[in-house]
Amino acid sequence: MTNIFSQQPEIVVKTLTKRTLVLGSFLLIMALLQGEVPGFLGLIFGLAISLLLFRLKLVNSRKALQMEPAKAEKFIRNRTLVNLLIYFVVLAVAMNNAGLSFVGAVLGLLLLKFVIIGSALIQLLQDFLATKKNKYQEYDSSKYI
Repeated sequence: MTNIFSQQPEIVVKTLTKRTLVLGSFLLIMALLQGEVPGFLGLIFGLAISLLLFRLKLVNSRKALQMEPAKAEKFIRNRTLVNLLIYFVVLAVAMNNAGLSFVGAVLGLLLLKFVIIGSALIQLLQDFLATKKNKYQEYDSSKYI
């Protein structure tokens, strides 16, 4: 299995987005089955903003690579502050709107981060097991008989 994190950035973004949507779909279905409409709406709201900002980070990173280092640093810093402001607005809207669950919005915003961390941990485990398997296969038992 190949390491997804060593792929081109657009492939990584696409793969992580798909994984997030699969996990998010499961959570959305569970919210609907339990009759939690505010939780469902909050989850959709947070998930949509999170995925849009993730894609925007790819676009902004590409744009920053075309700039001089000092301009790129300022550009990325300003974009990060804008992202934090967007997170704040999303959470404020979720908190002040009775039709949206604040916990659902927070979960939607964090779901992508959980998928990234989970994917990295799974990749580390796969790499570790592949290394152990290779060492085991290289072991020649006939030398020790």
